[in-house]
Amino acid sequence: MVRLKKRAACLVAILLATTVMLTGCKKEETVSTPSSEAEASIQVAELRYDGIYQMEVTNSVVGTYWNCVRFLENGTTASILTTDTTIAGALQYFEDDSDSLARGTYEVNGQEITFTVVFVGTGANGGDTTLTYTGVIGEDSLTVDSHSDFNDATETGLHFTLIVW
Repeated sequence: MVRLKKRAACLVAILLATTVMLTGCKKEETVSTPSSEAEASIQVAELRYDGIYQMEVTNSVVGTYWNCVRFLENGTTASILTTDTTIAGALQYFEDDSDSLARGTYEVNGQEITFTVVFVGTGANGGDTTLTYTGVIGEDSLTVDSHSDFNDATETGLHFTLIVW
C-alpha cells in the first residue's frame, strides 16, 4: 500500500512538472526601486531557511497548484509541485523528506540567486528534467526567470513568497 501511495505521488509530481513545462506560468508584479542609496541599503534581503518559497500557479490542464521550493543551508534545494489545498499538506512533503521531492542546488551572489531543480524521470524517454531559475532575492520573496531543458521554454517574472514554518 505504501509503495502504491509513493507511485501515485510520483505520478502527480510528473504530471504537474510536465504541465508547468508545457504550458508555462507567469505572474505580473510591480517592483518598486529605492529612491536613495540609504533606502537601498535598508532593503537588503537575505535568502531564508525557515520555511518554503511558494508560487501559486493556475493553468487550464491541472487547475490551481503550488510550486514550493525549500533552500537548505548546505547549498541544496528541495521542490514539490502539489495540488494540496493546505499549507500543512505541502509542508508534509518537506518534513517527511518525501521521495516525491525534486532536488537541486543553488548559489547566491549578493541579492542574485540561481537554483536548479531536477525532476527525476519526467523528461524524454524517462530521463530527468532540469529547471533552472535565475533572479533576485526580495524581502521574504524571490522574483525569478525559469528555463526548462525539457522543451527549451523560458518564463519570466515568476514570484515566490516565503511561507515561514
